[in-house]
Amino acid sequence: MYVRKWYSKSFHYVYLNSTLREFYEKLSDLGDNIAILRNDNTLYNMITKEELEFLSKFDENMKLYEILDPVEYFLFDDDLVEDALNIMLENHIKVLPVVDSEMIPLGIFGFFEILRAFRSISAMDESGTKIILTRKDKPGQLNNILQLLAKEDINVLSLMTSKNINSKRSITLKLDIQNVNVVSDIFEKNNIEYDAIFEENIDYI
Repeated sequence: MYVRKWYSKSFHYVYLNSTLREFYEKLSDLGDNIAILRNDNTLYNMITKEELEFLSKFDENMKLYEILDPVEYFLFDDDLVEDALNIMLENHIKVLPVVDSEMIPLGIFGFFEILRAFRSISAMDESGTKIILTRKDKPGQLNNILQLLAKEDINVLSLMTSKNINSKRSITLKLDIQNVNVVSDIFEKNNIEYDAIFEENIDYI
């Protein structure tokens, strides 16, 4: 899944030759995420609300380029959400700027953008039936289940797995059908064990 689908276009900017005093004068109008641009409008850095305390240590007559180094971490709009999450976790970053191939800022990608992406990837924004299973952590464990669902003309909206203890894997399937009884009957008739099953209606999410 690409960052371009979920990044926020809500950001403001100042130029790197602005003084810290000029920056502070505009601060109330700029918002929480402020891109620092070079004169050619490419990204130089970004300041978040949490970094304002760092700036307070410097003389107000200093220019932003004298204080800030060029940005080290950023995203292209065709980067994957998974890569963005790894960068944020490994470097303790809450918000990343998103740029195009010429380094022109497009927006920001942060905590709430990750939540929106996860909601879509997990199909939380679609009504259906969710079923949770536990299987051995080895290839082929889902083959018969996916073939069965295809045979029953049931579409898979989302499939997620996570590693469990004892070399097992927890599997969550979101199915394009709102009928727990139908799904449970299909699984039980085919001797497929599951841990839990329940409906999700977007009216209540």
